[in-house]
Amino acid sequence: MKKKKLRLKKTVIFKLVIMAFILVMLILFYASFYIYSNNRKINYFSNKKDYSYIVINKMSDSFATISNKQLHFVKDKNNELYVIAIYKKDISKYQSIIDYTYGKKDTSKNKKVYVYPIKNSDAIKNVSIKYINKFLPFDERIDLDLDNYDKYLSKYYLDTTYKTYYKFNYIVFILFLLVIIIIFIIISYILKKKNEKLENII
Repeated sequence: MKKKKLRLKKTVIFKLVIMAFILVMLILFYASFYIYSNNRKINYFSNKKDYSYIVINKMSDSFATISNKQLHFVKDKNNELYVIAIYKKDISKYQSIIDYTYGKKDTSKNKKVYVYPIKNSDAIKNVSIKYINKFLPFDERIDLDLDNYDKYLSKYYLDTTYKTYYKFNYIVFILFLLVIIIIFIIISYILKKKNEKLENII
């Protein structure tokens, strides 16, 4: 009778331990998924070096070239001013907005573009200073120089040629690793108990 009660007690404890492991595992899975999803979420550009997006409302002709990329001024849906880089071969995707900007077209749809911010070099700043007022309407022209550049334009130019860009998330990696360890412990414990039972039967 005492042996049966002891076995029952051990069985209950074993089940509680397994349930606790499963609960911890589910929490870790949820936390991992939440952090992973949050890490992959693409937000509107906010002057941070994160893969993001903007919605272009107006766009200039190309005013400079970097390798096989063209630099353009753009205004987004919030009327914020940026410099973006696009592939030369992709110019047709933006031509409708450029034509609308220069009055060659009456209407144009805003264009959502994904960008990766890259810190401006002095060369990009200087060429932007040189051509900015050729893009802006007369009543919006600004006296731009290196000292006040960040006041009017972002410290980054926005490169549209990066299709995806995600930083490796060590927190997610560690959480997934913990989940694997917990699964391994549970399986090992179950197998150990089964082997003990078989040995007792034999």
